[in-house]
Amino acid sequence: MAQSVAAQPRTPAGVLARGLLPVMVGAGAFGLYMRTVAPGLTFGDAGDLTIAAYQLGVPHPTGYPLYTLLGHWWSRMLPWGDPAWRMNVFSAISASLAVGVLYVVVHRLTQCWRSSLLASAMFAVSPTFWSQATTAEVYALHVLLMMILLLVLSLWAERPTTGRAFSAASAYGLMLAHHLMAIWLLPAVLAVVLWHARTTWHRGWTAAWILGVVVPLSLYAYLPWAALRDPPWNWGDPRTPGRFAAHVTGQLYRQRMVPTTPHVVVRRVRQYLSVQDAAEYAAASQFPVAVLVFAPVGVWTLLRSRRAYGTTTLLAYLAPLAWAMTYRIRDIDPYFLPCHLMTALWIGAGFHAALALLSRVASGRSALQRMFGMLAACAALGLPLALGTARFGGLDRSADRGANQLADAVLSSVQRDAVLVLSGDSWGFPVAYRRYVLGQRPDVVLLFYRDFLSTEYYRLVTRERRRGIIVPRPPRTSDGLSWLDDIFEANLGRRPCYLAGDAFDDPASHPALAAVLRRSRRIAPGLPVYRVLHP
Repeated sequence: MAQSVAAQPRTPAGVLARGLLPVMVGAGAFGLYMRTVAPGLTFGDAGDLTIAAYQLGVPHPTGYPLYTLLGHWWSRMLPWGDPAWRMNVFSAISASLAVGVLYVVVHRLTQCWRSSLLASAMFAVSPTFWSQATTAEVYALHVLLMMILLLVLSLWAERPTTGRAFSAASAYGLMLAHHLMAIWLLPAVLAVVLWHARTTWHRGWTAAWILGVVVPLSLYAYLPWAALRDPPWNWGDPRTPGRFAAHVTGQLYRQRMVPTTPHVVVRRVRQYLSVQDAAEYAAASQFPVAVLVFAPVGVWTLLRSRRAYGTTTLLAYLAPLAWAMTYRIRDIDPYFLPCHLMTALWIGAGFHAALALLSRVASGRSALQRMFGMLAACAALGLPLALGTARFGGLDRSADRGANQLADAVLSSVQRDAVLVLSGDSWGFPVAYRRYVLGQRPDVVLLFYRDFLSTEYYRLVTRERRRGIIVPRPPRTSDGLSWLDDIFEANLGRRPCYLAGDAFDDPASHPALAAVLRRSRRIAPGLPVYRVLHP
């Protein structure tokens, strides 16, 4: 995959470039992320992931067992702040480490601290990655694991041993145990393996690769274990083989995995490649064009001088890009992060190629060489600083308290001993976080609209009988909304009942809810919170 890197003398400059600078770059990124980190819970999947990690529950598909287990350990170990802030810090640490490892990978490739600094620092301040470093999400850890995979793959390709093969396979297995987006890195991993298989292959390498990938996948056993514990946060209840398979494979999102028409893909490709009207996920939105031009130079240089390495990085770019182009979800930006990561690596390689060309032009003229070196150093330092400063205001989440304020507004609008049915992530996650993690309003019984939509999840409703509410026998069909009406009718004489969330905001668009919504009255101006009335 990569040519052997010649040993360099241990000069002070070499020690600084190889040992101290990656630490300094990572520390600088960590300082930036901690200055802009959200102070608590944010909208999106942060509430779902934080609740699951804190109580060893089950988050949304595909389950993210590695993230959940690491998050549980981290949120219980850190003694400061509330659990949501701790998980935000976990993202900041993961992102900072990824920036440091990116520096190491580029430096191993170029032996140039300026190129390594430019690539890692520009990636650190790229908007999509920065946004994932300041809130509880799975993508910062995914990028860190991807960088570790690229590093250990290059080490194994440089000097193939059984131990290094197992390390590389384990890195890939951990990626699969974290986020199944790692499947799209399989072509890149296979390219490295097949490159060596065609020349030299030791029998022990096969076992090392198989065991290294399979052993981390055993972490998925966490999901049925957690479901059988029956924690309050038990998304999808994957205790049976069928529900486990559906959860892990993302069956809930299967219909979004194929574009409606080719026009959708063409439009997204055009937006990704655009410079003038670039989408948020476009390469030109992540890196200035003046820097982005080094990326094609970098990949071309790698393909010419280190064909296996260049091919691997190209596959690590193209396969995730194809997936991101076709996956139909609203918050698609993080799915382009592997592509942005490879682009940053190519920027480093291309910048190094440009410096090498300038060095040849200035050959024999030391003053001109020093000037080019100083200009390159100023660019590697100044461009990320300028971009970070310009983007700071738009990416600063240090005052983001919207999710907490919404949860407070909803919980303060319901009476004591209420039954509250929640719909939508923006409403359900913050309220559930307040209830299940912070322990606020323990008198309120939370039910979730999604659990009424499939007979497979009726048990998650009937288990609330232990909380003292009356739950009539569930129907055998998927007529869960009529069942919801029956639950309200059985409890209205004993407990106040409420609906809150997006599904109840526009009754006309949800005819199946008509019977329930006709008996409800909006009680919170500006919020879709409804009090259910007696028949």
